[in-house]
Amino acid sequence: MSCIRYSWAHMGDYLDVTVDTPTLIGKFCITAADTDGFSEDLEDGFGKMLKIENYVENNFLGKSKLYDIRFKTAEAVYNMIIDNVDLYCEDRRIYLFHYNEDDAICYYSGLSREEAEKVAKEAVNAGEYWGSVISRHGYIIDEPSAAIAFCENLKDEHFIPTNAFERMLGLERS
Repeated sequence: MSCIRYSWAHMGDYLDVTVDTPTLIGKFCITAADTDGFSEDLEDGFGKMLKIENYVENNFLGKSKLYDIRFKTAEAVYNMIIDNVDLYCEDRRIYLFHYNEDDAICYYSGLSREEAEKVAKEAVNAGEYWGSVISRHGYIIDEPSAAIAFCENLKDEHFIPTNAFERMLGLERS
């Protein structure tokens, strides 16, 4: 039995899906192409639900389409970063990423929405991650327990993976 709960809203040519797992709540979009088409026909509701759940089960762990994540634990924030998913939180103006093979994390604070858009464009154009093009000093937390403690204050915030932020701006990596 799955520990993942789903809900979705039909938004025209895509579904806006909310996924609730033991560690996080995430939102992402599924297009008709992602699920080999879905029907607006309510009579096909059960088949549509199975198709969506199958897509989520098979593709959710890649997290590539998540655009809004709220974590349930500090460990979940840390683990996603360590899984090489760079995160940006507009409300807290913070960008976090996996720093090294010793599982240190790095963060930049004070990154406004406008600055994040500029950094995203520069990073995509350079074929680099955001941290390589930010011109300010970042903060490294090299002890996992200290990093998890730092993430404790962030777990209830809304995050967007940087790759989703780039797609939202219409940017594509080659």
